[in-house]
Amino acid sequence: MRAIFSIDEAEYPVFATREGHAYRVHVDDRSYRVGNDHGALVAVDGDTIHVWLDGETLTLRYHDPVAYHASHADGAAEDTITAPMPGTVIAVNTKAGQAIARGDTLLVIESMKLETAIKAPRDGVVEAVHVAVGESFDRSAPLATLVKAEA
Repeated sequence: MRAIFSIDEAEYPVFATREGHAYRVHVDDRSYRVGNDHGALVAVDGDTIHVWLDGETLTLRYHDPVAYHASHADGAAEDTITAPMPGTVIAVNTKAGQAIARGDTLLVIESMKLETAIKAPRDGVVEAVHVAVGESFDRSAPLATLVKAEA
């Protein structure tokens, strides 16, 4: 599992792997074993995690991967259209390179027997469609990416 965390305003890419009943956490070129046998206390408040260990408190902030990478890309965060809920794609009404207008239906998804039309939030061009008919996805998964239409 890969994630981005902030600690004291610095951002760290973190990779964790299972190691028995604990985890091996890799940060840069270092590796740490993390488990319940360390006597750490952990409090979670939304995307903020407070860890108390050996008399010291460390505060970490989790960054949602989709939002993080969208905000650090060349385009704006709203250029990535994400899934509002987990589901399955039942129709794709667009393709890469197609010009679209605000309100156009790009995809139709189904979640808990409810169909939802995913509409374009603005005028532009579809850069990529990240899903196909029949494909399942999680909440916040990228569905399509837009770019501004050239004048």
